[in-house]
Amino acid sequence: MSATSRRARYAFGSTVVALLLALLLGALPYLQGASADSTRELVRVSFRPANTPGLTGWRTDNGAPFDARRAYGWVRDNAGHTPVSMTQAAVTRSARAARSDTFIAMQPPKQKWGRWDLAVAPGTYRVTVTVGDPSGSGAHSSLAVEGQKVVDDFHPTKADRTDTETADVRVTDGRLTLDPLYPNRSTNTKLVSVVVSVVLGDDTPTTQPPTTQPPTTQPPTTQPPTTEPPTTEPPTTEPPVTVPPSGLGSQTGFGTGGAYMSESDADINREFDGMVSTGATWVRLPILWSSIEQSPGVYWWSRQEQVVGLARAHGLHVIANVSYTPKWARPAGCQDMKCAPADVDQYA
Repeated sequence: MSATSRRARYAFGSTVVALLLALLLGALPYLQGASADSTRELVRVSFRPANTPGLTGWRTDNGAPFDARRAYGWVRDNAGHTPVSMTQAAVTRSARAARSDTFIAMQPPKQKWGRWDLAVAPGTYRVTVTVGDPSGSGAHSSLAVEGQKVVDDFHPTKADRTDTETADVRVTDGRLTLDPLYPNRSTNTKLVSVVVSVVLGDDTPTTQPPTTQPPTTQPPTTQPPTTEPPTTEPPTTEPPVTVPPSGLGSQTGFGTGGAYMSESDADINREFDGMVSTGATWVRLPILWSSIEQSPGVYWWSRQEQVVGLARAHGLHVIANVSYTPKWARPAGCQDMKCAPADVDQYA
């Protein structure tokens, strides 16, 4: 065999091995049960003072109390999840205000401590949290997501200023909660940012083992035949009934106001039940542009999606009423969300 032939065979064999390795490595994520399509990002939030500029692609949380229409915010560290303002605990360590330069202290001194809540549908979520202090100093940080400890006593240093951790958690009560863990008063968790994605296809139906009941045999019972004498009733004549034209049901529906999104699921379900009982087939729901797109190109549909899902579960068709202009789309000098947008194409 010539040297040229041997080189050609060697080159061919090397190419085949390289291709097989590439295919194997590319398939590993699938063999391990994960893929790039296994999650869908819901929201990414940067915690920063109100007077600092926002970040492209991030929603800004200035420490405002939880609001159902916004679908996230701060609550007391108590069983009632009472909304609380944490605006005084928002800090920036640099004029540039990059993502890692700002935070909200979850356990500020001489102030009520807080948790952060996000309204979501029951399911499994992948949560990435960043805690710490850009100054490289300060107390230790600990954090639980839905009761699962994600950050365990992190101490920021000049070399390691922040800590980022990711965990998958299960939500059953409609609220995803970030909770600072404080075994002692020296802990002061500083929340820098959070990214929440829904894990797709995580709900696996449960299978119950079949139950077998022993057959039961009842003795036959014999009743003596009974004979009833025939009865003759005089014929009755009913007046004719006029049926109204069909199709009216598809023309009947209800409209709701902007505060509708802040009602509880139980109240909304009760109202939808009442609508359906009247024969209505549609409902007009408010879609607040000022809430779903607080920053250009960054959308937050969580609460709207939940309420639309409740309507569809009742068999109601939804008419979306998109209204109210966010701050960034208003004309210069306008402070009212009822102002028309400066550029109508942005609304369209």
